[in-house]
Amino acid sequence: MYVSSSEWEGFGLSIVEAMAAGKPIIATKVGAVPELVYDKINGLLVENKDVKALTSAILQLADNPTLIKKMGKENRIRACKRFDIVNTAKKYEELYLKLHQKNLNKKDLAL
Repeated sequence: MYVSSSEWEGFGLSIVEAMAAGKPIIATKVGAVPELVYDKINGLLVENKDVKALTSAILQLADNPTLIKKMGKENRIRACKRFDIVNTAKKYEELYLKLHQKNLNKKDLAL
């Protein structure tokens, strides 16, 4: 399992890396973490600075190897689908083409 007890988190790259490694996640509900970790699906979310809840979540997973496996498998699938380099490059290409098209349209309006 991977535990992130951050008080603040931007994107959560280390969480994505743990997901790609097939680890279940226990994390605090900060920043973009809830967009990566879906409580009780691919990990467990706890409130920031709640030591009791964090401890309880760790013990819950430690006592349940089946859940560890299930969440780990879910994370591996999610990470590969959502953050695969080919998919990521394709999304960037789509974004750049869209922005380029908008820019061309603005130039047409200026004429």
